[in-house]
Amino acid sequence: MIQDPLIKPTRENPDTWIWMEELNRFYYPPTLTESLGILPTAKSTIPRIEDLSLPGQGEPYDTCGSEAFFICLKCDHIEPVIMNCRRSSCPVCYTTWAWISARRASLRILKAPKVFPKELRRIRKPIHGMISLPLEYHDLFFNDYPKARKIAYKLLKKAGFKGGLLIPHPWRQKCFKCGGEIIASWTVSLESKDFYIKDTYCVECGSKEFIWEISPHFHTVGYGWVEHTKEIEADTGYVIKNIGIIDNVGGTIWYLLTHCGIQKGRQTITYFGLCAYNKYKSPPLEKEGTVICPKCGAFMIRPGFQSRSGKPPPGGF
Repeated sequence: MIQDPLIKPTRENPDTWIWMEELNRFYYPPTLTESLGILPTAKSTIPRIEDLSLPGQGEPYDTCGSEAFFICLKCDHIEPVIMNCRRSSCPVCYTTWAWISARRASLRILKAPKVFPKELRRIRKPIHGMISLPLEYHDLFFNDYPKARKIAYKLLKKAGFKGGLLIPHPWRQKCFKCGGEIIASWTVSLESKDFYIKDTYCVECGSKEFIWEISPHFHTVGYGWVEHTKEIEADTGYVIKNIGIIDNVGGTIWYLLTHCGIQKGRQTITYFGLCAYNKYKSPPLEKEGTVICPKCGAFMIRPGFQSRSGKPPPGGF
């Protein structure tokens, strides 16, 4: 793998925790064959849906991924940092958007048992679930998304989910060879704290080549004891699966966000049941502090960058 010399993820700056293999393939675009099994996938391999896209399918800013420098006025130490726009559509920075969104969502999900100890009782660990729409309701997902989401909330509650979050996935990965289901395993580097995919393969034949197909479904992370799924499928055609208990909530949400469906003006993550916004306040996301010199501990500044505060002068800047 060719690594761009400008991209230097560091453990000290979590906003540079990016998936290097993904990013590398946007600097060196793959062919259609090479793009099989790779995230993000080349635009030409994704069935087009108006106003919907995978993360990272837009255009980056000129500064995205470029290197900037902070200098210490006390000891003259120079510290490199990576410029990041944190937009979901940016092919360079979208994994940072996913990481920040996942961190915020995981804090909210993990707070639920503290707010509702009696309601959740022994259901203390969050689980990962999925609800798939039947073929006849695919148009509902694309033409009346709020209604499709409302139905998903209702059926998930009927299946035993007490509350959680919902992430839409308009596409599904299918094996290029046999059409089987594609699954992925991910992990976190103990040294760099990077999230990365260990392997992606077909559960049927083991192939690592996949294609995208239109198959709307929702992923959920929340609390519940899943039951009555066969009865729900027989009555409605919706398929609900309990994928399992989650050990790393933030990492799971991050992975789901890296290939979710995004649409301008619409929240990608929504909450229902006990985790709904009207039930309790989300824990605050820690704010980034001032850049501190790793050598002497003094404040660092960015040369050529002048911050402004207060009201702008008449006529603007």
